Amino acid sequence: MVIFLINYYLRRIKDKKLKKIQQYRKGCWISVINPTEEELLDITKKYALDLDLLKDGLDNNELPRIEKYENKIYIYIKTLSKDNELITTLFVISNEFILSLSNGDTKLNVELFRKDNITYTTQINKTLIY
Repeated sequence: MVIFLINYYLRRIKDKKLKKIQQYRKGCWISVINPTEEELLDITKKYALDLDLLKDGLDNNELPRIEKYENKIYIYIKTLSKDNELITTLFVISNEFILSLSNGDTKLNVELFRKDNITYTTQINKTLIY
């Protein structure tokens, strides 16, 4: 069982690498793994997100889709966990951050983007396309 984990990552144009930071900053990537109901509520309030759409991101029976709600885009995809189980991963794209949410550690995570040395979290649309 994976415990709740929230990490913040940032890479600006002047930065050589994607780096882990201690707290939220505009333009960062927020990575959330295995949150409880209370932690989901906290994330919802802190980042002005929709609770029901976040809960869908933790439902492994959820179908891939894209939703737009209050100037944020919610993208649901299917990914493999590190245990090779098919799980749902949600990406929330806003003007100020990227948030990834899943109920397990996936093979498609921030570490993949950390290795490529191409992605800048402050260029949110380019990161989404990549």
